[in-house]
Amino acid sequence: MKYYIALILILMMAIPSFAAQTQVDISKLYNNDGISTAKAPMSGSLDKGGYSFPSDEFPADGNLNVNNVQFHLANPLSSKNNISCASQEVKLPKGQYTKIYVLATAVNGSFLEEMSAKCADKTVYSFDFAISDWCLASQYNELHGIDFSRRNGPSTSNVKCTIWQQTIHLKKSGSKAVSVILPNNPDIHIFAMTVE
Repeated sequence: MKYYIALILILMMAIPSFAAQTQVDISKLYNNDGISTAKAPMSGSLDKGGYSFPSDEFPADGNLNVNNVQFHLANPLSSKNNISCASQEVKLPKGQYTKIYVLATAVNGSFLEEMSAKCADKTVYSFDFAISDWCLASQYNELHGIDFSRRNGPSTSNVKCTIWQQTIHLKKSGSKAVSVILPNNPDIHIFAMTVE
């Protein structure tokens, strides 16, 4: 009997747990098409120059496990599939969270910008949000979220590009965060968020 209990405990520790994670629905804030198909490579434009991520390298069902974090992405064939940041307010699911995991990338450079959190008691606090250019190496210690073998666009491009995973640490004390205000920088693109 002790053998079976020990075996169950080992298996439970070996299986990643996502119970404390909740995907944030950001679909109502999508305002950019940053994904295109091979047949219509100019149908999306992430960088204002007509280049975009290839749809065939996204999960078709939108579900993605990156570094033991569960994300939900837009349908890669939809006409709007990410947020080009312009100080939008993202409502967080009800709960007490200490981390926000973000799948994001930047175009036309890497950026260190300000974000802020609104709390239940009406207080607001700010923090840094840094994200690297989609075609460069990580500049701010982000993790690789999705690596792409190419870009679609006006010309054949075998340039490898990335959607990064960045982590935001919320305050552990005081009133809980109920929403976050995104940076005011349209060259930063957010594809998914998960809270923990």
